[in-house]
Amino acid sequence: MHLKVCKPEETMEAQLEHCGREMEELVQALAQYRNNPDMKHRAEVLFEAMDTITCLWTFIAMEFSKAEIEAGIEFINNKNYVRHYLLEQGEDD
Repeated sequence: MHLKVCKPEETMEAQLEHCGREMEELVQALAQYRNNPDMKHRAEVLFEAMDTITCLWTFIAMEFSKAEIEAGIEFINNKNYVRHYLLEQGEDD
């Protein structure tokens, strides 16, 4: 998955507020999909989820370098591995 960073808001706080609005749109899209589970509403859930991810990705990129982001990704993946949260993780891991 490769979502591109967008033009950020003026401050991290404003960007985070933007992310909150994107999350609200995702919640609304999911509610509409649950009430009318057709392909149009299903696609809207996907698009709103990806908008939310992009917004958060932009928030992260505002403050952190590529090296910091890569280290953060490795940290989170390792933490999730230890907690057995990863989908591709076997029961013996």
